[in-house]
Amino acid sequence: MCGIAGIIGSGVHNPAQTIQRMTDSLAHRGPDDAGIFVDDRVALGQRRLSILDLSANGHQPMASHDDRYLIVFNGEIFNYRSIRAQLVDRGHVFRSDTDTEVILNAYSEWGRACLERLNGMFAFAIYDRARQSVFIARDRLGIKPLYVARTREGALLFSSEVRSLLKSGLVPPRLNRRILPLYLKYQTVPAPSTLLEDVEMLLPGHWIEVTPHGDETQPYWHLLGNADSEAGTHSPERARAEVRQRVIDSVERRLISDVPLGAFLSGGIDSSIIVGLMSRMSSGPVRTFTIAFDDPAFQDGMHAARMASQFKTDHTEISLTYMDILQQIPGALAAQDHPSGDGINTYIVSRAVKEAGLTVALSGLGGDELFAGYSLFGRIARQQRAKILWRVSPQPLRSGIAHALHAVSPSIATQKIGDLLVSDGSLPQVYPLGRQCFAPAQAARLLSETGVVQDPYTALLQDSFRADHSTRLFSRISFAEARTYMHDVLLRDTDQMSMANALEVRVPFLDHTLVEYAMGLSDEVKRPNGVPKRLLVEAFSDLLPASIINRPKQGFIMPFDQWMKGPLKTLCLDNLDVLANSPAFRAPVIHQYWDAFRAGKKELSWSRLWLLVSLGAWCKAHQAV
Repeated sequence: MCGIAGIIGSGVHNPAQTIQRMTDSLAHRGPDDAGIFVDDRVALGQRRLSILDLSANGHQPMASHDDRYLIVFNGEIFNYRSIRAQLVDRGHVFRSDTDTEVILNAYSEWGRACLERLNGMFAFAIYDRARQSVFIARDRLGIKPLYVARTREGALLFSSEVRSLLKSGLVPPRLNRRILPLYLKYQTVPAPSTLLEDVEMLLPGHWIEVTPHGDETQPYWHLLGNADSEAGTHSPERARAEVRQRVIDSVERRLISDVPLGAFLSGGIDSSIIVGLMSRMSSGPVRTFTIAFDDPAFQDGMHAARMASQFKTDHTEISLTYMDILQQIPGALAAQDHPSGDGINTYIVSRAVKEAGLTVALSGLGGDELFAGYSLFGRIARQQRAKILWRVSPQPLRSGIAHALHAVSPSIATQKIGDLLVSDGSLPQVYPLGRQCFAPAQAARLLSETGVVQDPYTALLQDSFRADHSTRLFSRISFAEARTYMHDVLLRDTDQMSMANALEVRVPFLDHTLVEYAMGLSDEVKRPNGVPKRLLVEAFSDLLPASIINRPKQGFIMPFDQWMKGPLKTLCLDNLDVLANSPAFRAPVIHQYWDAFRAGKKELSWSRLWLLVSLGAWCKAHQAV
């Protein structure tokens, strides 16, 4: 796990110093080693967090045996040993026991097609000195980030983090005002856009090839398009067996490590399955970690301790007081590479686990998205079954009802109901409503420029569903979750907040072979009788006690409402002032919203104000205007 950076093309003044600045800014991602390479065409940089082959043989940028290819790589390839065996049979020579060298030789053997063989989370760039080309690729689900920018002189820059691109001095910190309504709407910026005008994110499952004659970007994998077509014909018994084996294989692949490895254990279904399997596969006790808070309403510690006892793990309960959390919030805001309304929990947990001695942790992220665990799945399914109401109710009538509701109660919830009524009732229009933060009217009041921005999530879903001829509603909702909220919020926050603490997080439920199978399953098998995650639970009934299966879903909500009016008040006002002094925002409206929040008015919750605080902190840190 590392941080990578690169400059492709001529015309950059002193590329050695530039790539050094970019690489240095990634030191938190890779504190163990650093390296750069520079020639007339390319500059490459890497910071290393050593996990496989801790020797100097893993140093990057790494050259192939014949010196034709060089690679910088961030991530892990979990099936690298089997690929390596194939390459040895084909005559390839290895000087290390790293997955980095496996990618290098796989590319020299199969070219772009090597991506089809890789099972892992990755972002890498390979420089072909003979062709003067650079091949850049990102993993299928977008677990590892990769940002790109173009200079006015035509050079292409890439990096694991936005801050690294800014450190080049070649990317101006110009706030992307056109995209601000979407940030306020979704607490993130839908990929490929970012909050900077000249920076984009390479989409998951895509590659870029840059040659002296130009560049090309193409997808190589699609979450719906690569669904297992045979899975839909499988019986419930066959599906349970297949899911079980694929999860087992995925966890086993993710246990490769030459450094301390363990798991987050919340005591929920997903983390308990992972820890239970790890315990069966490991020769000694698995190290597990749970965060416990001084709040009697939060019972993760009790449930986790029960599962730790059942699986006989080496369990650590890290107790945190509210004061501990408050002291870490400024550090969490500083760790943001891209602002988010979420992520502080991940920062706090990652820091605690790193300080307890772990370098790699397995997480249950992806289980809800893949196996229809969220209540949102049921709500949307019920709405889609009732879609005939949209066909028999005149649009003017629905618009009138929506207007009346908003007049009576101008809250975000009422706004969502109104938007649902005036929509066409289709999934591409209905799904995004469930992930909205600021209502469009609230966001428009905040911004000095209120141009119409097409919703990229609606467009993404429309295009993807048009090409998908299946009728699997839950798989379509899983696609929507995975390509929007999971990719743009959960995975981005997990990466930036864990890597800020030099901790690698692995996500077994996002193994692409498991994902492809689950996406092909019928709705009746995946969520029989509307029971969330029933297929997954039944596949591992031997691991999960009834107390875990029947446990209500619980998230830990810190008392930000009180904190923002008390100990965090100065921090909030300082960061809100950054936005108030920005030409992109209307200062009086920011002050009105803050006053309404302090007065306890319900139309604007603390989480929406925190979204502005987070953005202000990020703008201040990066001098983005």
